[in-house]
Amino acid sequence: MALLERASGCLAASASAPGSTSASAPASPGDVRGPAGLPSRAAVDRCLIPARVGRRRWAARALAVAAVAVVATAGLTAVQLRDGPIPAAHAQVVLARAADAAQARSFGEPRPDQWIYTETRTWFHKARDGDTVTARTPLESEAETAWRRADGELVARERDGKLEIHNLGGNTPKDYATIAALPTDPEALLALFRESTARREAVVERIRERFAGNEAAPDPVSGDVFTFGLLSTLLSDNLVPPEVEATVFRAMALLPGVTVNEAATDPEERPALAVSLGAREWLRSELFLDPETFAYRGTRETAVRDHTLHDGFFVRRGGESAPSPSPTGGWVIEAGAVYRQSIRTAIAVVDEPGQRP
Repeated sequence: MALLERASGCLAASASAPGSTSASAPASPGDVRGPAGLPSRAAVDRCLIPARVGRRRWAARALAVAAVAVVATAGLTAVQLRDGPIPAAHAQVVLARAADAAQARSFGEPRPDQWIYTETRTWFHKARDGDTVTARTPLESEAETAWRRADGELVARERDGKLEIHNLGGNTPKDYATIAALPTDPEALLALFRESTARREAVVERIRERFAGNEAAPDPVSGDVFTFGLLSTLLSDNLVPPEVEATVFRAMALLPGVTVNEAATDPEERPALAVSLGAREWLRSELFLDPETFAYRGTRETAVRDHTLHDGFFVRRGGESAPSPSPTGGWVIEAGAVYRQSIRTAIAVVDEPGQRP
């Protein structure tokens, strides 16, 4: 409690001090890899959540929530930073610090004709009907290099040493301008994403009614778990400007039941912060952040109970597509087994497809 009170006092003092802004100098268009500008350990010690005039009220609310959590749990966990652990009373405080770190990073906006370069590695199971996947079952691994034009029109990928360029397509915005124009108020961003979730709810309800009592019924994510997934996907699939990235973390902190595991490891066995929210009945999803810089790293989905998966297909009835279960027996994934995981190893802005930073 004393730590949080000192941090609150520091916030007020910093906000009133002359020259207390923390804007960073603009970076070159390709300078999006590093977490430059992360506050020093001394600055973190002075203020648990670094102050910025525009965020002072929100930070104070996060500290108040965290203070209640300390009283309720009578204990503190630790987040490992560059040169030692800093106490963190609650997931809201960790996510608030992730937001501050995001805003402190150097960043350069891409031009519409530039390309966003990404390197990703994904691990998954190639299970077939009748297989049983356990925590000891090896996962297949696949690396992908991709370029997406900043205007959202084209995507390029390497296949067998050749560069293939396609129209991007899809129903979600993939252009940088739309992503950069997303709300920078966490409540407004959360409301926007919950609108998408609400539209999905009607479809999910029809699916559940149609397959009630069927063991092979689809198991769609819904509610705030789906909203959390949308926020996670925004970070994983896109180049996100600092203000929007910070808002994503603050929006996640507003979701009831959000947790942060400070002792997690990512798919490459490195120490990581794992942010998650609930689970489907059988699957838990995690978003990994670097424990020092709070930069996005990857995701993991893990079975929390035994579950049978079926290869579904879509049929069209009455002009509407709907999932139908496979008539086959499906395959089983046991509790504790990883279903799928991924790591983004690089992201940068380049001038043309095929170019590497």
